[in-house]
Amino acid sequence: MALVGCRYIQATDPGTVGAGYEWYNTTTGVLLVRNLTNTAWEDPYSLLLPKAGGVMTGAITGVSGWAPLNDPNFTGTPKKLDINLATTADLATLQTSLTTLINDSVRSAVATYGSKLSISGNIVTAVGQLDSTTTAQTIPLPTFAGDRQAIESECKWIVSPAFTDQHDSGNQGGWNRLRFLNGSGAVVDPTTTRTLKLVYIWDQDGSYTGGKFSYMITATKSY
Repeated sequence: MALVGCRYIQATDPGTVGAGYEWYNTTTGVLLVRNLTNTAWEDPYSLLLPKAGGVMTGAITGVSGWAPLNDPNFTGTPKKLDINLATTADLATLQTSLTTLINDSVRSAVATYGSKLSISGNIVTAVGQLDSTTTAQTIPLPTFAGDRQAIESECKWIVSPAFTDQHDSGNQGGWNRLRFLNGSGAVVDPTTTRTLKLVYIWDQDGSYTGGKFSYMITATKSY
């Protein structure tokens, strides 16, 4: 019998040597401990898995809420460092919240900068022709689809002669000119004045009205 400290190192059972003593069985290589009643040897290390791995004969148990051996679903709320892990329902709720936040942000941006954006439905273009008579004609304002008529400050337009009644002044020593005038006969810029007329000017004998002029007007909604 070889006793080293409180451990017996030998091949044979040392017997009832006292509770808490250890016996290293040199034949099996197993280290045993005498139980508290000094009636048997116990293997306190048999429940430990070896470093190289081993086979479990039962479920891994732990605190309440861990997944059982044969069921991948947790019976409680899994956590990481005391923080609940997100579930499918949590992610769906987060997605809804983010969508609402983005939509609200977009609506706010459009409401703030809408007059500076080219958004479908907020732009309208109209084209047409007007007769050139002794009375000045007004280019009509376009109407936004299903909404309201544009105001002049929202519009830009261009105007050009469609055709005119020409007079031959070659024998009179003069020449012809086309001009845009207002109702009072003053020359106007047709890109900034909506009420105008197209006249044929014969330098020798005076002016004559006649023909048509074409226009294109575009409006961008400001409110």
